[in-house]
Amino acid sequence: MPYSGGVPSNVILQTGNGQDLLTWTAVSGATNYSVQRSTDNITWSTIGSPTVAQYTDLTCLVGTTYYYQVAAVNGTGTSTYVASSPISIVPCTPGQINLGYMRYMSQLKADMLNSQFLTLDEWNFNINQSAYELYDILISKFGDQYFLTSPVVFTTTGSASYPLPDGSTTISGSIPPALYKLAGVDCGVAVGNNAWVTLPRFNWIDRNKFVYPQLQANALGVFNLSYSVWQNQIYFIPRPASGQYIQLWYIPILTPMLQDSDMLPFSISGWSEYVIVDAAIKAALKEESYDRVNALMAQKQALYQRIEITAANRDVGQPNTISDTRSNTGFYDMGGFGGTGHGMAGW
Repeated sequence: MPYSGGVPSNVILQTGNGQDLLTWTAVSGATNYSVQRSTDNITWSTIGSPTVAQYTDLTCLVGTTYYYQVAAVNGTGTSTYVASSPISIVPCTPGQINLGYMRYMSQLKADMLNSQFLTLDEWNFNINQSAYELYDILISKFGDQYFLTSPVVFTTTGSASYPLPDGSTTISGSIPPALYKLAGVDCGVAVGNNAWVTLPRFNWIDRNKFVYPQLQANALGVFNLSYSVWQNQIYFIPRPASGQYIQLWYIPILTPMLQDSDMLPFSISGWSEYVIVDAAIKAALKEESYDRVNALMAQKQALYQRIEITAANRDVGQPNTISDTRSNTGFYDMGGFGGTGHGMAGW
């Protein structure tokens, strides 16, 4: 006796917290459902038989592409299997989102799901550009500490300039990620990989200030050493002596997402929604759907304001300050009128 009954519809696939959730519209008369999974969309295996119209895959692996399909089951047999939408998905670690799922959500946001108006590479390019925009906003406005990578340490050779990390050059035995923005430079006082002193920048017009007589900065004169970024080099004055340890703190270039499994390297408090909305705006602009653009722009502005409020300070227990001046240090503490006591803040 062939299967008698309906088939699942509106099969939706979502991912989050390293799990995949499959939901569908319940089929009247179904006693249970058969959920199948594949990693190549060819070979399938049954992974669950839920009695309700949803199934959470707890055995999926983060970074692996999965395909899902579901069928209804009753006493007469099993219906045809219906593929999910999106067809495939890649589980993400908690708080993160990958390119494939962002593209899917951007298409929904732009009302262009299954539309061929934008090519796959256009969608991916737009999403990456939107991610760069958010990356720049967070760095330039809310602090580079969000994305600082491990510092690079090298020793001087007596030269005045040294290459900055470019993602392909070996520095001190390894190839560090490419530099986007320099956040700080230190020098080892004890001619060792320790006892760091922060170096200041110098004005480029002062680059020849120590040329004659030829002065060198060393462990004892480290406080005279300063730096400036020059093209893809870091330039020091006075010329550092050989064997000085230099430590570079920096923000790396944001790596573009190419594969659907590639993840946005940050998704703090749901900020990936900014990328999704901005990519949808780019798609709507190409389609000249200006009413949708205006609505999405309003949403983008609200998201920006939310980020502005929540991003300003990650260390909520100790607010950032703009001065090292202590609140209890004032005129009297500096010896004013020959006494100590109340600071300037009390005046």
